[in-house]
Amino acid sequence: MTAKQNEIQFTLNLDTELLERLKVMAEHAGLSRHKLMVNLLTTGVEEIESLEYVGIFQVALIIRNATESKEKAESRKSDDMKPSEMPVPLRINKAIVDRLDRLSVKVDLKRQRMARNILTVGLEELESARKVKLTNVALAIRDIHDLFKNALEVGKNAFRAGREVENK
Repeated sequence: MTAKQNEIQFTLNLDTELLERLKVMAEHAGLSRHKLMVNLLTTGVEEIESLEYVGIFQVALIIRNATESKEKAESRKSDDMKPSEMPVPLRINKAIVDRLDRLSVKVDLKRQRMARNILTVGLEELESARKVKLTNVALAIRDIHDLFKNALEVGKNAFRAGREVENK
């Protein structure tokens, strides 16, 4: 199966203010808003699974459940779309969605709410990193990586072309 065949589409209802912040950060990173959202969800799921592996995730759930009121627990399970939200379709790897679903069940949240929480936290981390100029460093490293990757590809193509000439 190709990467595209492994993707599924699902829709997130996101607050317009959050969408605007995602747009600003995506422009800063030179990505589409969609690509940034997919990256944040993928990274967020991976980070939560890492926390789960070492037990931190479970401790956080115990604390949340012990301190949460019944009303807050019920509202956490709600998935109603609010007037300030817009539906945003996402194409994302099915394996990531399956992992997101597994984590959502574990924390007793709907996929929609879990994905919104992951996006919000990931965006807040990026915004904080941008304030202290860490994103500039990361973007520079990404650009250098891309330059080397492109140069390597040019070299490979030149090498292949040279071998073809030798074999004739």
